[in-house]
Amino acid sequence: MNYDRESGQVYSEEVIRVVPPVSKQRGFGRMGYEWAHESPFLPAGWEAYGPVGAHSLKHMAMRAVLSDQRTLSFSHFQGIPWLIAKYLWECLERSTKKSLYMWKIYATVYPKEFNEIARTYFLMPRTKKMPVSKYLKFISSASRDWLAVLSLSVEYFEPHDALEVANVPNLFGLELCSKPPRRQLGPGSGVSITDRDIKGWSEQALTGQAFGHLRILILRAQTSLTEHIFAYLDAFPSLKVFIMQGSPRLYSKEAMEMAAEHGWKPSTINTENSRLHKVIEGLGSKLEAQQQMDYQLHTINAGLVVHFALLVRDLRYDTHKEILFMRKHPPGTDHLSSQGGKRLKAHSCLDRDPSTPGLKKRKLTVKGIYQKDMKRLLDEFNQILLFDRIFLHFGLAGIA
Repeated sequence: MNYDRESGQVYSEEVIRVVPPVSKQRGFGRMGYEWAHESPFLPAGWEAYGPVGAHSLKHMAMRAVLSDQRTLSFSHFQGIPWLIAKYLWECLERSTKKSLYMWKIYATVYPKEFNEIARTYFLMPRTKKMPVSKYLKFISSASRDWLAVLSLSVEYFEPHDALEVANVPNLFGLELCSKPPRRQLGPGSGVSITDRDIKGWSEQALTGQAFGHLRILILRAQTSLTEHIFAYLDAFPSLKVFIMQGSPRLYSKEAMEMAAEHGWKPSTINTENSRLHKVIEGLGSKLEAQQQMDYQLHTINAGLVVHFALLVRDLRYDTHKEILFMRKHPPGTDHLSSQGGKRLKAHSCLDRDPSTPGLKKRKLTVKGIYQKDMKRLLDEFNQILLFDRIFLHFGLAGIA
């Protein structure tokens, strides 16, 4: 502790590392990709002067702390009382300089208290300023301090970006849209998610490291999808609701039969061009009012949630019928286990797009992978060895 002889006060000092000068930074515009769509700085001159005289020391300290949000981190708020942190957040709201960067810090350090005043955060940029993988990294939480609701236009994807979606461990809702294909080029001419992409997701889900919290999936104008995706959706352990619009093959009788075979109940709905978070809230209220089985959509209203949308929705596809598929098996019961512990292994013909002209369609086959008890397996092996010895003994005796 230090002692000030002039004032008689005892004080302590702590040195906190400050962000490097802008000229020495790397990343997006030398600011970091976190600031591609938001600013870390308070507005110039914001509340610099009080209505009567100078501001309080508390207010001046607040302006110094929030003048550049890049200098703040999780460690700075460890041990800071919630009342002080709440005051700083209210100042960010008043200055219209809230940011996802600061929201994530508060969601991690003050999860219970912050849930009462700022449970949700919306980031909906109008233009793409960096790769989709960067956006996905920004909304991810390995410790699942918050849930993520994601809406994306597939046109913004770069190679392998579709598989990068699996790297969002806290993903709760996912909506993917595409522009309508050009008529002169045929129905498969647009950029679209394919069966291969869904298969890749299912393989990652089976490892237990991806899509563990995904409750709702919406695919719009994905013209390359076929009825075979229902086999892959079995691998998503928490998926309860699947909405499809504008995928020609998924309106067919074969698709409805395949959906029923894998435990999905179809019905027609109209989301009225709603954002994904509105769809989730509407469906949750509707299912609860109808006293249907718990589809766990209401859990989004209990915790912290980031809603991110990089989406250009084409209203021309709103004329297509929306089909709502709901899982019929009880919540918390994986459809894989209800099929006797089978794990899906899709036929290799699905590695190619079945909708490709001239490609012979082959029926999907599902093979079960059964795991035997190790003790039982060893017992069977010992019996085989015993029979071999008996056979060898009597065989040699016969020869003698």
